[in-house]
Amino acid sequence: MLVLTRKKGQSIMLGDGIEISVVEINGDAVRIGIKAPKDMTIYRREIYEAIQDENIRASKAALKMAGQLKKMLTTAGKQSITDKQTTTGKQQTASGKQTTSDKHNSSEV
Repeated sequence: MLVLTRKKGQSIMLGDGIEISVVEINGDAVRIGIKAPKDMTIYRREIYEAIQDENIRASKAALKMAGQLKKMLTTAGKQSITDKQTTTGKQQTASGKQTTSDKHNSSEV
């Protein structure tokens, strides 16, 4: 870590586009000003860490929900296939009986 000493009104540059200035010193508190491109996000460390923690929690929740949804869809898909097979089997059985019945009747005649 680079450690620099600055007085009120002095600044440091980070690259070409970021300037950090000492605005005020009041006891242990130092107020700083930051000039940076508008598309750059700047957070206090505790806020940044809170955002990261929340993002991790949200990702875990999303993964859990995706797993539950996948399980539900898999179960629903299996049930749908079972329902189709049951319905198709009943139709085939009904038509099979008719065919058998028709063949039997035609043999007797």
